[in-house]
Amino acid sequence: SNNSTSSSGRRGGLFGGWFEKGGSPPMANPVMVRRLPCTLEELYSGFTKQFQLQRTVQDPTSGQSLQETNTLTVQGQPGWQAGQHVTFTAAGDIVVGRLAQDVRVVVEQLPHPRFERRGADLHTEVVVPLAEALCGTMLQIKRLDGTMLSVPLDHVEPDMIHRVPAEGMPVLQQQQHQQ
Repeated sequence: SNNSTSSSGRRGGLFGGWFEKGGSPPMANPVMVRRLPCTLEELYSGFTKQFQLQRTVQDPTSGQSLQETNTLTVQGQPGWQAGQHVTFTAAGDIVVGRLAQDVRVVVEQLPHPRFERRGADLHTEVVVPLAEALCGTMLQIKRLDGTMLSVPLDHVEPDMIHRVPAEGMPVLQQQQHQQ
């Protein structure tokens, strides 16, 4: 956790050190927002992604600023969806007179060639040849984890919708955030 004081001690204590110095309270720093593109397969199975973030770190003694690379790791749970976010406390810019900047990483779902996600449901279109539509067929649909799903259909009608229970996205039981 990167919650109160960085390993180098740059944050200056619980309140940025301003009580000890008798100065004014540090100004708030706007949250830095970064998007995290994810495939539907990653959102289905869960994922671990690392990315590097450039940040400014100002030395409190000299006032000199330097650029630093901070590596953040996001561990996505199966069933996460677009808009889900993780906040990393004090992982952004560290500037004298301001609170260390938080970084919010927001999940962005990339388009998928076969499935469209609607909540926990996955939608796909399948074209069934006329002979199979008249006689019944067994559809073979590749799931997001690569395994095959067999769907028996006794009959097929034009623009028919067939639901297969419990074959959509995993459903999160509780919201989980990491820091």
